[in-house]
Amino acid sequence: MSSLRIFLFAPLLSLLFLASCAVPPAPLASSTSTPYTGLTGNWLLADTTGTDYPPVISMALFDNGSALTARGNLSVECGYFTHALIGPVTVPLALESSLAADGSFTMSEAVPTIAGTIQLTIQATSNASGWGGTYAIAGASNLQTCGIASYSGTFTAQQIPPITGTYTGNISLYTNPASVYGFTLNLTQEAPAAIPGSSALSNIPVTGTASVQGISCFTQGTLPAASSVLSNVTGEQYVLNFTMNDGSTLLMQGFVQQGSPSGYVAGSTMLGGSFTVVGGNCDGMYGWGYLPLQ
Repeated sequence: MSSLRIFLFAPLLSLLFLASCAVPPAPLASSTSTPYTGLTGNWLLADTTGTDYPPVISMALFDNGSALTARGNLSVECGYFTHALIGPVTVPLALESSLAADGSFTMSEAVPTIAGTIQLTIQATSNASGWGGTYAIAGASNLQTCGIASYSGTFTAQQIPPITGTYTGNISLYTNPASVYGFTLNLTQEAPAAIPGSSALSNIPVTGTASVQGISCFTQGTLPAASSVLSNVTGEQYVLNFTMNDGSTLLMQGFVQQGSPSGYVAGSTMLGGSFTVVGGNCDGMYGWGYLPLQ
């Protein structure tokens, strides 16, 4: 990894700070007239520009025939600190586009931030082997902490490995006194599915179980069925809502650490983020931590 990722997820989205670069290069040329048929999935737009700290764009992309929809997140790395989620670095994305017959598409969104609106534009070409293109971020002249106002670059789309697996580690929960507890999650990333009430693919559900050591209120929990929208992955971000065996809900949300903005690193996967108990005798307990993939 090019830098340490620090996950301190907070529900409130912060300012987005951006770094400048040159005018975006032209979209990648298609090597064949055959469009790529595997656009539906969870993707990292792996930066190929060569900048030290490029923006991180990840998304769940859904190909519903002639229409594309994407939900994801845009983060900026400011120097040594990466994905510092109490810092001003992450905003959500919701993008739509039509898919041309040659496999090309353009997605653009005006992204609101506390300090103003920035414009994200993605131009991509897909072919039989995959997809890639250019991205450009503009209109953020009042967002200066990371240095400059806009950024552009090239990318190759890289499939984000499924979250499926067993994650084991310690969680620091802020109780009185503060305590550390052992957590084990067994997760399965399901196939992309339609949100109930819609015929279009728009959700990547996660199912599974949790076991907890050391907390008197509960010892185990279960994620809802795959048809639910309560637990899912969206790009590198995850949200998990466990129903615990005391009737409470254990909400876990944050980012999946799997490598660098330019690609994944084998053996580096872990969940990092915040953890909140809603309901039951431990109502209001919260904290954060990391759970490495076993």
